[in-house]
Amino acid sequence: MNMKKIASYVCIITILFSAVNSANAETATAEESYELAPYELPGFITGDKAVDGSEEIIDLPLDEEGSKLPVEMTVDQAVEYGLDNNPNIGKLDNAIDLALVAVSYAEGNIEDLEDAQEQLDEAESDLFDLGVALDQNQKDLDTAYYYLSLGKSPVKITYTDICKYVDKNMLSMLAYLGISGDDAVLVTGADILKTLEDMLVGVGYSEAEAEYAASEYYDDVHSIIEAQLDESQATLDEYNAAMDEAQETFDYNQDKFESVLDDVADKLDAKINYGSVVQLETDDAVDLMITMADVNLDVTRYAKGIYKNQIAMLIQKNYYDALYAGKMVDLKKVAMERGETQYNLVNLSYENGMKAKDDMLLAKMYYDGTKVEYRLAQATYNNAIYELKKNMNCDMDTEIVLVEPVVQETPVESLEEALKSGMKNRIEMQMALGQWMIYVLNEDILSSSQTYKNEEDSLDEAELLREGAELELEAVKKTVESEICQAYENLEATKYMLEVSSNLVEDAQEVLAIAELKYEQGLGAENSLLQKMNLESSTGTIVELIAAQENLADMEANAAKIKYNNIMAKVKYLNDAGILVYKE
Repeated sequence: MNMKKIASYVCIITILFSAVNSANAETATAEESYELAPYELPGFITGDKAVDGSEEIIDLPLDEEGSKLPVEMTVDQAVEYGLDNNPNIGKLDNAIDLALVAVSYAEGNIEDLEDAQEQLDEAESDLFDLGVALDQNQKDLDTAYYYLSLGKSPVKITYTDICKYVDKNMLSMLAYLGISGDDAVLVTGADILKTLEDMLVGVGYSEAEAEYAASEYYDDVHSIIEAQLDESQATLDEYNAAMDEAQETFDYNQDKFESVLDDVADKLDAKINYGSVVQLETDDAVDLMITMADVNLDVTRYAKGIYKNQIAMLIQKNYYDALYAGKMVDLKKVAMERGETQYNLVNLSYENGMKAKDDMLLAKMYYDGTKVEYRLAQATYNNAIYELKKNMNCDMDTEIVLVEPVVQETPVESLEEALKSGMKNRIEMQMALGQWMIYVLNEDILSSSQTYKNEEDSLDEAELLREGAELELEAVKKTVESEICQAYENLEATKYMLEVSSNLVEDAQEVLAIAELKYEQGLGAENSLLQKMNLESSTGTIVELIAAQENLADMEANAAKIKYNNIMAKVKYLNDAGILVYKE
């Protein structure tokens, strides 16, 4: 009986134990001291940009005294700077790196699972073969004991064995008779006593002498054979004990491996939402884990381009919001200056007895109102600039001068092309498609699994999960189509509004000029503006003049709003269609 297989199995068990536990993290035992809150901010947060040099710094021009000068920046420059420095881009890169780590980790764990499964299978096969061999040896040994109990030899006995263990004086006789020591005295199954008598007669003993000597030899030979059988039984018992210990170790590691598979099943369950208890075979779990990790990596990589364009759109929106807010500051300032001029004139006329006090009070109220609106417009503009700087990730103390864009009529993709692009390129579609692919693979695995292919509940569940993913994909598709159609409609609407609003400001300026003339001359005549405001009786008064001034301010604000809305409508249309303007 060979113990090498048992020894090799013990080595396999050791390797297996380490493989099954390879994913376990090492427990830190050293105590660490932690800083108590409130914590100190690190240098890269407090503004020390030289810590890692990762952030691009705007090269600010300086005046003769070394003070920072404002930086003029177009919308394209703002987007370019923001894409280079926005932390969300870095977070996307970080997410991609994490997805790569997840793939590597999954592949490493999968290799461990496959190796452990292979080693368990080999160990189980070795244990089975060893068990069969031990059982056969025990049967052979039991047969040998049975033969011996019948007085028959279960083994081969040579003359050398007889000389060595029974009668040393027989050597000279064998040499004299020319008999080799390797010649067999007893063969398996031979009657021991009769064979010994025949042997002794053959070497010159008389029959009586041979019978007497054979009876003495018999006890010695029987003891020799029995001792050999007992020794073999003891060895076999040791092998059986080692076998039992190896079986216990195997069962222990088999349970640990099953526990690992249970953990894998729990993780898959968390992502696939099994309602029933499903534990896949190792190979199937491997396929599903790899597919899930790869889909996550692919979608994350693809998402970077999508989110990059969304960040660009956000910066553009911030830029145009700030431009509009700046435009409103200018308009409110002009309105305030108009109100101030008007108030000064009316107040002077009132002091000279040429205008009524209520005219002076109305002019003052209007002027005070324009000052409040001007200050609110300044706050709105400053906040819009702060929001722009935040998404550009530039210093808040950097003074940025915005540049009014030139509106150029450029062709855009048709609605049909935009819908095709959105179905393929929108990140929501890619995520839903990735989820659907996983559920399709899950259904294929279960339907081909020897364990689950006949379990209707598990198969029905897998089918329902796949159908749910298809319904989700269809819902996402409808949402994307709706968003693209709405974005297209908004773009067309703003294009039309831009065309028809081109003369609004000029018309409002002319209305204001007429109101000023009428007020100065004291003329009274109804007009459509006063009718719209239910102020027909105020024609030729300060009320008409103020109404005309407010109307001009509204038209100027609306014209600016329509212009910027048209620009952003085009940006949003391209973004909703998944048409990537900014690529890697």
